[in-house]
Amino acid sequence: MSYYVIILNVNNLSGDRFVNVAISGAMELVALVLFYVIVDSFGRRKSYMITMACCAAGIALTPLAAIWNSYLVLALSMCGRLTSSLGFAIIFFYHVEFFPTPTRQTVMGVCAACARIGGIISPYVLHAGENGEVAAPCIGMAVVIVLSVALNIFLPETRDQPLPQNVAGSLKMKGRCYCVTESGEKQKKKDLAQPAISI
Repeated sequence: MSYYVIILNVNNLSGDRFVNVAISGAMELVALVLFYVIVDSFGRRKSYMITMACCAAGIALTPLAAIWNSYLVLALSMCGRLTSSLGFAIIFFYHVEFFPTPTRQTVMGVCAACARIGGIISPYVLHAGENGEVAAPCIGMAVVIVLSVALNIFLPETRDQPLPQNVAGSLKMKGRCYCVTESGEKQKKKDLAQPAISI
């Protein structure tokens, strides 16, 4: 949803709208290049959490920046566009690796449909503030993004892991979610103690 709200808001930013759209498109290209570097370097889960936390911070600071300088609003909006584009690419790549091969395309279709629902809601979120008030939509979007980042903690890391071929393989991935708990640490030690299987 935040991705679409940021895209739709480009027209409302100060300055030349054509330059703003060009910069916004450039941010999309930069995000696609960074995607390949960040996902392989930091893993899927950390990459998503870092980029979306930056996106939430930029969106939450936008109402404060509007008080000081319109160019600061433009910079935060473009930072939000970069990080939301990057997060959008990561999450589409990341969620596919959780599900077994027979259901992977179905899950992709369901996730794409949910993303379109976010696209339908986004114009209403953009105009939620009264008389051009931007604080309510910005804070609302930042809260939703922070909730997404918090829930992402419970997902396993899929970098350098084989794709699950069946439901049993997907359920085994749950054991690789080493959250900040004692049981997670025990599971991690147990997994590390098991000998590697050579084929």
